[in-house]
Amino acid sequence: MNPRYYLVEDGKVTGPHSLEVLRQKAEIHVISPDNHVQPATPPDAPWYPLREDAALLAALFPARPALSLGKVSFTPANAPADTATPAVDVFDLLRDNAARQIAAERALPPPPERPRRGARRKRDFLLIAVGGDALAIAFWFWAGQSTVHGVFVLSFVVVLTVSLYWVLFHVLDPY
Repeated sequence: MNPRYYLVEDGKVTGPHSLEVLRQKAEIHVISPDNHVQPATPPDAPWYPLREDAALLAALFPARPALSLGKVSFTPANAPADTATPAVDVFDLLRDNAARQIAAERALPPPPERPRRGARRKRDFLLIAVGGDALAIAFWFWAGQSTVHGVFVLSFVVVLTVSLYWVLFHVLDPY
């Protein structure tokens, strides 16, 4: 028959507990060897600390195996360096790469000339500039034609026109 024990936990008597329940409580550190226990049979058994019952203490708190690291030996993964091979020079590699690149570029035919497309930049510039200016002026009329809004509209028109000119006629010129 499985022995059962009463246990004092946080000043309260609990139980009777089976040996398995006591083992689980010991694993999660709910009880310690200082906790007092009383066997359930006989009913008038005395209370005593767990540490006084060697068999119960060994069942609840088994000795943990001591871990240690063994001796480690390392073997080199790379073969020893051959002293007859000269050291690699970065500048030699760069010169070799540049010579290969020049030879490859000479072997390629020149790229074909692309025909120039008809430019619609003037039309696009006028459409976007006039449309943006018209929206800015419409905002000025809608907002009440105040001086502050007038300055905002004028600065918007200038920034839009200058930036649109720069993008269409300078940035996109090669395209």
